[in-house]
Amino acid sequence: MKQSYPPTQVEILRVLYFSESSQNAVDLQNTLAMRDMPLDPRTVRYHLSSLEELGLIERSGKRRVELTEKGIEEAKMLFV
Repeated sequence: MKQSYPPTQVEILRVLYFSESSQNAVDLQNTLAMRDMPLDPRTVRYHLSSLEELGLIERSGKRRVELTEKGIEEAKMLFV
């Protein structure tokens, strides 16, 4: 069964999938704002925590996140 995600989480997955490097919450917040999705930093962190609980992202280094293998597979299903 295909998982359903809130629009904000879909956009975060999109940014991470098409990004060439890991991102931090501020990077994501700025990118989402440029895509007409202005969010409070706490909201971005909330969605990141939710995605981490689902096993789609993992923390790496200084507050940065990146897609896991599961996250990459899920993103491929969503965006390709």
